[in-house]
Amino acid sequence: MYHIDMANSKVQIKNITVNELPVILKWYNNSLEFKYATGIDKPVSYKFLYLKLIETAISSEDFFAGIFLNNGSCKIVGIIKGCFKEKNKLWINSIVLEPEYRNMGYGTEAIKLLFARLKNIKGICHAYLSVMEENKRGIDFWKKNGFTVFRKYKKSFNFEGSRVGAVIMHRSI
Repeated sequence: MYHIDMANSKVQIKNITVNELPVILKWYNNSLEFKYATGIDKPVSYKFLYLKLIETAISSEDFFAGIFLNNGSCKIVGIIKGCFKEKNKLWINSIVLEPEYRNMGYGTEAIKLLFARLKNIKGICHAYLSVMEENKRGIDFWKKNGFTVFRKYKKSFNFEGSRVGAVIMHRSI
């Protein structure tokens, strides 16, 4: 797993450990709230999530980080997962933020912090992600953070028993 540990006055982003998995499992299993962010539309087990952490841990090109409040509480309020592709490209696989911490700037702060650090340390120049076409809230979040539509795919993958479209978004860093 690529080592991540960075902070600003609002958030800290650091690699998750097994200690955070119970909270993250709760998010993954709340498919009504988080299905678009996780891409998972049915309950998962602790073992499933633990294996995802192990998969990430053995790859130097992947990260699985928690978004923590940097106010002394160290409360985990979200996660961000991603991987490095090619020399200077970052793919964001998912970002999850507790509903009560949305629209307060935590997600945006986490993205800004992550991008600035990865640009300086790894020379990352481009960030990409995929959003389900029907996830308007997600698309709006990414547009607000400087992403634009790069490509659209109609009915590109299975979700909730039907084929759904995907929007690939890009941002230069």
